[in-house]
Amino acid sequence: SRTERVSINAVAAGIVPFAQGSDGGGSIRNPAAFCGLIGLKPSRGRVTGAPNANAPLLGLATAFMLTRSVRDTAALLDLCHGPDVGDGYEIVPPMGTYLDATKRRPKGLRIALCTRSWSGVQIDPEVVTAARSAAERLSSLGHHVEEASPDFDYPSFLQAQKVIWAADAAAHMPAMARHMNRSLEEALGTSVYTLYRWGLGISGAQLIDALAAYDRVTRQVGRFLAGYDLLLTPTNAMLPELIGTFDPDRAGIDVEDVFSDLAPKETYTALFNATGQPAISLPLGRSRDGLPIGIQLVARFGREDLLLAAARQIEEEVDRAPGVWGQGRPAIHAGDF
Repeated sequence: SRTERVSINAVAAGIVPFAQGSDGGGSIRNPAAFCGLIGLKPSRGRVTGAPNANAPLLGLATAFMLTRSVRDTAALLDLCHGPDVGDGYEIVPPMGTYLDATKRRPKGLRIALCTRSWSGVQIDPEVVTAARSAAERLSSLGHHVEEASPDFDYPSFLQAQKVIWAADAAAHMPAMARHMNRSLEEALGTSVYTLYRWGLGISGAQLIDALAAYDRVTRQVGRFLAGYDLLLTPTNAMLPELIGTFDPDRAGIDVEDVFSDLAPKETYTALFNATGQPAISLPLGRSRDGLPIGIQLVARFGREDLLLAAARQIEEEVDRAPGVWGQGRPAIHAGDF
């Protein structure tokens, strides 16, 4: 949403220390990567969906925060995690606080590096370079890094995502439009309205099949991560785009266009909304032109503690220079006024 974009920019500009986001396919991690911030998507169920849902977007979505430091991310997760009365299931709680977890330096982690494009979309060479540089940094900290990728059927996964998103839009968008006292076409952008219209034709059987496809990929990714402590990927396949380049409201857009538009942004992120593992985008890369490049780390289900400990270990190596993770300050920053 526009409000969410403004709040994220306010964090990057130093106006506020953190801002809320919601992630159903990468919408915490992607803007964090584009703005040089830290964005954590917790494990499914770590942050309650109350009061409106047990598992928002049929389990794909979760709310959390974007920050400028691992310390703030850990402290906020300490404040936010845990079930609410009436939740249908409860994730196993952490053994201690997440803030304490960031004070323990992990040793000898087994880390998989993946720069393979699961969707087939072309990855910017500078993004690949940044991911490999991050892998080298982790290797220099004493961790074992090897190239590996989970093996799953991406077309089947993507088709299931289309069905689930569209079915959810068909179910929930009319109430949102009524709340805004607008017609659906007025309340929704062209992309979301297209999903809504397509979702009206989805059958219950199609939705059950989509959820079954997500079950299969969850098992496949879970088995892969059982052999590693962390998975390292780019957050996005692309560099941050110029404002105005992306136009989700253009005329004539269809469902295939919606997901083609998203592919450079969510090739590496949306999978973990389906499977539920925690994933974090870290501002570890910079392009030749100085644009931020996010690097994603993924841990096994429920292991935010390890994810944050590894993130803090990297942060200690780069936060001596000015700005967030030694990036310097953006041209427009609260500290300049």
